[in-house]
Amino acid sequence: MNKIRIGILTTGKSLIEMTRQFAVKKDIDLQCIEEGLDNAIPYAQKMEFDGVEVLLARGGTALIIRENVQIPVLSYPISTIDILSCLKEATEYGSNILIVSFL
Repeated sequence: MNKIRIGILTTGKSLIEMTRQFAVKKDIDLQCIEEGLDNAIPYAQKMEFDGVEVLLARGGTALIIRENVQIPVLSYPISTIDILSCLKEATEYGSNILIVSFL
């Protein structure tokens, strides 16, 4: 039986690591790229060319990729815990923090 080939495009390093751990347990062939929005398009197209069967991305990145590939693109929401985790990490660099989000 062939492994399913999944690609993930995200700017979240921790999400990539969690996804890789899950993929190993479930015997999934996973390609991870740390890119988002317009920068993700050429990576998504290359993954499609290389045989990836489905792509995972968040919000705006998923919308942009859907317009540029023929394979399914699944979107997953950013949760409150994701935002809080990013805020916690950002406080290590200073107290003036700007949150930018794609709606």
